[in-house]
Amino acid sequence: MCNRLSATFVLLLLISWPAAAERLPTIVSPEHYDLTFTVDLRRARFDGAETIRVQIAQTTPRIVMHAVDIAFHEVTIGSGSSTQTATVSLNAADQTATLTVPAPLPKGAADVHIRYSGVLGDNLRGFYLSQT
Repeated sequence: MCNRLSATFVLLLLISWPAAAERLPTIVSPEHYDLTFTVDLRRARFDGAETIRVQIAQTTPRIVMHAVDIAFHEVTIGSGSSTQTATVSLNAADQTATLTVPAPLPKGAADVHIRYSGVLGDNLRGFYLSQT
């Protein structure tokens, strides 16, 4: 095939670029990402699972992250010996997702586990298709 389809991924969740950091609260900082993707090039879709290790600077019931064109299926946040299921609120205008848990997360390390899916677009944003 002359034009090979390839998937290129640019994760915009919890990125700490200076311009992006101005829009996100600074009380949660990412430390490490573990990412897994299942890509269906024929249908231009993908499923993903990730664990993000974060540091929480002060007690909070929510984590705000960058998210564009993502369907969240399951989100849990583990801190210490406790794991809570988070609800997800999307803000299309700000391109963010707010993960809210029933009990506030304490200061310190936490693991955010997310299962999601999305569409492989051609708009050079997020996880997208390109032709080479």
